[in-house]
Amino acid sequence: MYSKLCVSLALLCFVATPLICRTVSAEAMKWVDEKGKVHYGDRVPEKYRKSAEPVELQEAPRQGLDEEELKALKRKTSNYEKQVAQQRKAEEREKRKRAKKASLAPATPPQAIRPTREQCRDMHPSKTADRVRCFNETAEQN
Repeated sequence: MYSKLCVSLALLCFVATPLICRTVSAEAMKWVDEKGKVHYGDRVPEKYRKSAEPVELQEAPRQGLDEEELKALKRKTSNYEKQVAQQRKAEEREKRKRAKKASLAPATPPQAIRPTREQCRDMHPSKTADRVRCFNETAEQN
């Protein structure tokens, strides 16, 4: 049993090693065909192998956000949502205040208190026109 396991393991290593090495050592190649078209790939056709040249691969640009940027964005979003919630609460409080004030306010404006003739004389001692107007308003009221 032990020997079968060792043989199986050795066979697996023997078969897998070339596959792994080929995958790891695979490099991109560049070649130009008869029409002048540039091709890239890891398998160069037989007739272009002499003219093919290796190409150094660069890491693709990173897309999306890394952990730090994502955390910062989440913090900003959270802070903004809190501010919006606070503004809405403040607006609701103000709305309730206005509604309460409106409910406490009298339905009709209070009647203006008209002065008596004597009060008109005292309020306008030197301006006769103002005193006469005040007297007339008081007379119309009575």
